[in-house]
Amino acid sequence: MFSGCKGILKIPPIGIIIRHIGGNFNINLIFFKFYKKIFGLHVVTDFGANKTLTGGLSLQTLETYKDFIDTDEISFGGNNFEIYFEEDDFDNFIDKLQNYDIEYVHPVKEHSWGQRVVRLYAPNKHIIEVGENIKVVCRRFLDSGMTA
Repeated sequence: MFSGCKGILKIPPIGIIIRHIGGNFNINLIFFKFYKKIFGLHVVTDFGANKTLTGGLSLQTLETYKDFIDTDEISFGGNNFEIYFEEDDFDNFIDKLQNYDIEYVHPVKEHSWGQRVVRLYAPNKHIIEVGENIKVVCRRFLDSGMTA
């Protein structure tokens, strides 16, 4: 389970458009392998063309979304949007990622405020950022002898 979120996103409900959710496309690649195995998210409601996962993340098919917004002009991989997760056991999470064929935006890096993060692409090129829980960062600083 994605320990930082305890299986729950720490953001308001959000919809992600995916190219396929069923039919000939292997939903196991999108959901079971990525969102479930890597992030510990589960289907809460399944409406066929829309699946809502724990924490409010929704996956919507491209075909139905085009109908919703009355356009065929949908693009993926614009590097202009990301979903953010926090992880309590960041090192273990990074080790776990090694078991999957992940396309990274960048490897693990540490921001100037001390938080370690990694960004990776979801199967449909949405960016996922996973950051070390900031409380864990503070604990790491205290354990190393830093004070306020």
